[in-house]
Amino acid sequence: MKRPWILFHPSSKPGLASGICWLTVFVIIALAEPGLSVAANNKKIPAEQIEFFEKEIRPVLVKRCHACHGAKKQEASLRLDTHAWMMKGSDSGAAVVPGDPLKSRIIQVIQYHDDDSQMPPEKKMPDNEIAALTRWVKMGTPWPFSEKDAKLAPTNGAYDYETLAESHWSFQPVTKPQLPEVKDSQRVSSPVDPFVIKRLEEKGLSLSPAVDRRKLIRRATVDLIGLPP
Repeated sequence: MKRPWILFHPSSKPGLASGICWLTVFVIIALAEPGLSVAANNKKIPAEQIEFFEKEIRPVLVKRCHACHGAKKQEASLRLDTHAWMMKGSDSGAAVVPGDPLKSRIIQVIQYHDDDSQMPPEKKMPDNEIAALTRWVKMGTPWPFSEKDAKLAPTNGAYDYETLAESHWSFQPVTKPQLPEVKDSQRVSSPVDPFVIKRLEEKGLSLSPAVDRRKLIRRATVDLIGLPP
C-alpha cells in the first residue's frame, strides 16, 4: 500500500531540506533564549551561594513558610516564595534586611523569644535551619532569579504584569551580537554556528560529524513530524 503524503515531502521542493534545517535552528534558539538570560543573570551570584540557597534555604522556605506565606495564602500580607515579595515585607514592615540578621524580622520570629511572635507557630525550627537562614541573610539574601523576576516587584499586593511584559525578551530591541570566537572554526558555515559551537566547547563537547543532505532531511522530518520522509 502506498503511504500517503504527510504534510509535505522533501522531494517536492529543492530547497526544502535547507529550509527545514534553518527552521529547526530558529525554533531551538527562540526556546533557549529565556533560559540563557537566566543563566547570565545568575552568574552575578557566586556559585557556592547559589548552591547554598538551593540546598539549605529554598527547602526550608517551602517546608516551613509557604503554607501560610506562599502563592495561595499570605497571612499578614507576607509572601515568601519570591525574592521580590520577601523584600516587600508584610503589614508590619520589612521581612528581611539583607546583610543584617539582627534587623531582619524573619530571623527575629524564628528565634522563638517569649516576648515576641513565634514562627512557624507549630514549633520552633531546628537549630541548623535557623543557623542557615541567619547565614543566608548575612550573605545578603542571594536568590537565583532572572532579570524578569527582578523587575516583577509587587505593587499594591499584585504583580506588575505591565512591567513584566515590557521586560520580556521578545519585546527587546533587535541587536546584532558579536560572533564568539571558537576553536573549531572550520565547522562554521553560518552566523548561527559560532554560538552553537561556543556553547558546546564550554561543555567539552563538539559538533557531530557532517552528513549528506539525505541524512539531514531524514533527521529534520523525523524531528518535526515524527515520521521519516
